[in-house]
Amino acid sequence: MRRISNTSAFAEIKLGEENQVPNTVQILRVGKFNHPQYGTFEITPFTLTEMKANFDKNIRGVDLAFDYYHASDKDAAAWVKGLELREDNTELWAEVDWTPKARQKLAERELRYFSPDFAFVWK
Repeated sequence: MRRISNTSAFAEIKLGEENQVPNTVQILRVGKFNHPQYGTFEITPFTLTEMKANFDKNIRGVDLAFDYYHASDKDAAAWVKGLELREDNTELWAEVDWTPKARQKLAERELRYFSPDFAFVWK
């Protein structure tokens, strides 16, 4: 299994008026990326469509979480409630339920960015 922590595609969580934390965030987009450990890889519309389908089928058998610093065995920052394809399947967005702690860290700008951690093949 080739697991990618997509540090070349950091996403900023943009706050709304009065530092309101959004409940939907873009988690991946189509493009070619270069990772210092895993090399060059490409995200295609098919990749995003397959990820959404796997989420909808609950392929992993567990709820997906946003975590802190790629420590998936530790505290969750948010739980993914749903995935949505946008912009002609070139963007994958998540509807998330932030924990109170994460919502506060984001609102106070203690945290601003995240990067997805995924595998192209899951067994």
